[in-house]
Amino acid sequence: MINILTIALLFFSYQTFGQSGNKITVKVINLQSNKGQVIASVFTDKNGFPSDSKKAAKTINVPIKANTTTIEFTNLPPGNYAVGIIHDENGNNY
Repeated sequence: MINILTIALLFFSYQTFGQSGNKITVKVINLQSNKGQVIASVFTDKNGFPSDSKKAAKTINVPIKANTTTIEFTNLPPGNYAVGIIHDENGNNY
């Protein structure tokens, strides 16, 4: 079963120039359970947002501990981003 969380309309803008290693960190709290994993995707535009990870710039799966997880997207170029979050309770990657 998929629970789409606060499909975070989190838009980030980096105004750094000449720096590499930009990152976005998202902490997800109060998940309904520790079952499964959290799938997080970062998007550079509205295509595919929030849940079509095939159109995301990066997608990562992270474990859940104590109904919380922290997601880090690293090495991002300067730009605007949106992050979509899915609680994949049964661990089937959907």
